[in-house]
Amino acid sequence: MPLFILCEAEYFGPFRLTTDRGQTIFPGAGVSDVERSKMERVADDGQQRALDDEGGEGRPCSAGRADVLPAALSRTEFRRRIVETRRAGCRWKPDLYIVAVEGRRFVVKDYADKEFAFRWCVGRFSIGREISFYRRLQGLPGIADVAYRIDRYAIAVSEIAGRNGAQVAVGELSEAFFLALRGVIDSVHRCGVVLCDLRNIKNILLGDDGRPYLVDFCTAFSQGGRWNIVRRGLFRIFAQDDLLGIAKLKRERAPHLFSDADRQALARGLFLERPARWLRDWGRQGLRFLFGWGKWTGSNAR
Repeated sequence: MPLFILCEAEYFGPFRLTTDRGQTIFPGAGVSDVERSKMERVADDGQQRALDDEGGEGRPCSAGRADVLPAALSRTEFRRRIVETRRAGCRWKPDLYIVAVEGRRFVVKDYADKEFAFRWCVGRFSIGREISFYRRLQGLPGIADVAYRIDRYAIAVSEIAGRNGAQVAVGELSEAFFLALRGVIDSVHRCGVVLCDLRNIKNILLGDDGRPYLVDFCTAFSQGGRWNIVRRGLFRIFAQDDLLGIAKLKRERAPHLFSDADRQALARGLFLERPARWLRDWGRQGLRFLFGWGKWTGSNAR
């Protein structure tokens, strides 16, 4: 998390809203839910253009947006459309809901009910990054076809019917599935994006149509421009981490396809993986300590 903040924070300055007349206001300035939703999408589009300009060779690969949600879906209306609660009440994770809109189901990730410091510092930053990556990849096979920012604390993504890697039975996945999965990951990489969290097999789905899908882009990372040596170097490392996600899924759910090469790759790991894990654990514990959710006990605490 700290690494992504250092690399991405330049694009997400103080949040402000701009009216159709060019007037600049700030949150809570007495506008209606509908007006606020419209204005926040204007701000969101500006952030997306900044990320696209930064991407260099990783320019958007999407085939165009396919919004099917109402143009002025407010937070109040979103609350009325909830048909299922997947997760709620966790202090350091967003709430997850299923909402029904015009005959389709969407997964909503929402930070609005979290403590102020967490939703303001982490929530809106995470939502801004995730919507930018979904839009960049929109139109690719294996990626949700609709991603929609409700406001600065919530994102709606079209639900993919299927099961995640942890829910699939051992031996159920075929070689054809893994070939297709490699194709999806390669297409994402060609767009200048790495997911960085595919060794969490819950982020890989087996769709009801038998195809692979990728979800959860809150930890994704972009390649950077031609002269951004640091980002491009990190991109190459994280791209290998994505491929290790395939090897881990084989080990956990398709042992008949788990080869010696896969075993060696997982044992070898990545360049600088150990210090990176230390930094990740330190960052997680530091955030929980900062927000008063636990005591500082050392960098190896989980």
